[in-house]
Amino acid sequence: MEIWQNGYNGVPAFSGNQFLEINANYTGTVYQNLILKPGSHINISFAHRGRAGTDVMEVFIGETGGSMTSLGLFSDNDVTWGFYNIGYNVPPVQNTNVFQLRFSSVSAAMNLPSIGNFLDAVNVCYETVGINNTEQKESSISYSNNSQLLNVELNKQGMGELFVYNLAGEKMKHTQVVKNHSQFSLSDLNKGMYVAVLYLNDQTIYKTFLITE
Repeated sequence: MEIWQNGYNGVPAFSGNQFLEINANYTGTVYQNLILKPGSHINISFAHRGRAGTDVMEVFIGETGGSMTSLGLFSDNDVTWGFYNIGYNVPPVQNTNVFQLRFSSVSAAMNLPSIGNFLDAVNVCYETVGINNTEQKESSISYSNNSQLLNVELNKQGMGELFVYNLAGEKMKHTQVVKNHSQFSLSDLNKGMYVAVLYLNDQTIYKTFLITE
């Protein structure tokens, strides 16, 4: 594999300053081992782009040393990044809690095995008690890309503390939430994936979101 810097050969990173080319010398696969809780649900997100035309990549997950489950084929051109978010239910009973997430090159433009399949912004998030990427009964976080506003709803009295992080774990925003309904502008942030974390007295709410403008 090969690590590219943002803007190298005219290709911008989807998020941050680096991204990866799977087909650095030949048709390849990159992977990451994950320790996953049986019966849990995870969200897997990533960005994919072709280098010299339309490239195709397949994503797999499965127990290390066991059979793999395909999460789909992903085909993107060399003009824009495609962004994907996939849900996966971890089997409730398994031989091991160590899983492997694989990103495998299927084909590249011009049939050149040493060129293609850019990968960026890989993120794996749990959906468990206290973590929800859509709604909470008590309170919620939502993002509007059209207005570039982060909306926070507190459905009871009290206050919260809101943080926004990029995928590198850098703190981009920090503010107190004191109203039942609050809006915070994110127009000063670059496009890419972010995580909003709202700390309340009795729960913590997470929301992953994508800025595309």
